[in-house]
Amino acid sequence: MRGLIAKESDSSLRKITTTGVNSGLVRVLGLVLVSAALMVTSEVRAQPSDAESLFAESADAYRAGHFDHAIELLEQAYKLSKEPVLLFNLAKAQEGKGDIPGAILSYEKYLSEAAMISDRGAIEKRVETLRAQLADKSALEKRAEEERLRAERAE
Repeated sequence: MRGLIAKESDSSLRKITTTGVNSGLVRVLGLVLVSAALMVTSEVRAQPSDAESLFAESADAYRAGHFDHAIELLEQAYKLSKEPVLLFNLAKAQEGKGDIPGAILSYEKYLSEAAMISDRGAIEKRVETLRAQLADKSALEKRAEEERLRAERAE
């Protein structure tokens, strides 16, 4: 997820230089402090936030075709972080599940909440396509029901 993990540059580390009798001790202490700082930094980087963990797990579930589980995880991650990009991923999982009305709502919420969307036009077009699919499906279901009723009356 973009924006949730801040990266620390290695340029923030500085060399310790000293002169005199205690320079060896100062160097050892300096190395200990730098090593401790690096260990703490790597531990912080290695521990993603709860929302990031949920997002990573949802990606695995999505790739495995477990859309219900992916949806559940993405909803939890969004509750924690309010990152709009999670709504986009939620919409994709809902599409995978076949929940077209849910996907439309999630895409629309993403479009309204995200500040900068480079492919906004493509997502708006996707929403239009999903709306058309939903209308077509509804029309087909209506025709099928009418034909079923006609067949019952004919019997």
